Amino acid sequence: MSGKEEMIPSLICLHIEIPEDIALGVQYLHDQNIVHRDIKLGNVLVSNQHYCHSDDKRKIKENWARDQITCKLVDFRESRAALQQ
Repeated sequence: MSGKEEMIPSLICLHIEIPEDIALGVQYLHDQNIVHRDIKLGNVLVSNQHYCHSDDKRKIKENWARDQITCKLVDFRESRAALQQ
């Protein structure tokens, strides 16, 4: 089994939790009358310490350490511009 094939079962819960958390985050923004205007995968921040409740913690840590995590800061000034008018 390749490294990618081993990682899929140990991190399968991410396919459920991350989209749910994105939806909750967008709902929160909308509840605050904030429009994100640029929802895409590159603007989703993922912590390697929050997700997944697998019994094999060692395998999860190895997989997270092997693959880089890209984080991106987003400027919300344009989204809040309507609140200041």
